[in-house]
Amino acid sequence: GSEVSFTTIPTLTDTIAPSGSVSINSGASYTNSTTVTLNLSATDNGGVTGYYVSTSQITPTASTSGWTSVTSTIIYSGTVSYSLSGGEGAKTVHVWFKDAAGNVSNTASATITLDTTVPTVNITSPTADTTYRTTSSTISLGGSSTDSTSGVSTVSWSNSSNSTSGTVNGTTTWITSSITLSNGNNVITVTATDGAGNTGTDTITVKYTSGTTTPNPSPTPTLPPL
Repeated sequence: GSEVSFTTIPTLTDTIAPSGSVSINSGASYTNSTTVTLNLSATDNGGVTGYYVSTSQITPTASTSGWTSVTSTIIYSGTVSYSLSGGEGAKTVHVWFKDAAGNVSNTASATITLDTTVPTVNITSPTADTTYRTTSSTISLGGSSTDSTSGVSTVSWSNSSNSTSGTVNGTTTWITSSITLSNGNNVITVTATDGAGNTGTDTITVKYTSGTTTPNPSPTPTLPPL
């Protein structure tokens, strides 16, 4: 009789690792908080099944302890809260993705600089003192501000006596436009904000007295009776 032959269909082996990426706080350069958000994304034709986050550059295996499992998906995206370790400075986070076959992606990494130090700001004109007297209804202030890590982004002022506020010209060296004063004490605060969102302040109290003060006349001396 005739023989019947069967053709064996070979089993396809998945050898292609996922392709992935990571950003921190949506790509921000600086942060003033040790808690950040990792934005993760990856693709894999066989399905992404997990991710691994570390400050070490050593690539984990698919069986290394510390993987976070996700529901298998061809296109994965997610946000993860993450705590930065150590002191201030540049922080690099490494992420890997794996698929159901155990293929591990190349390293994806992102860096952010942790800055928790407030900038310094100093009012130096018309005086570096904490108080100043004037008979003018307006005043212009000048000064300087510094921040060694993320740099000074903006400098602004506010006058609590009449609820006015504004921005200044310059950052490391700055000057305000004419600030309107109210009669009496005007507490003016200058605020410097750095690239990480930290703020530093300096305050001056400007006492405004309108016009010039007329001195009281001396009393006419009275002669004693003869």
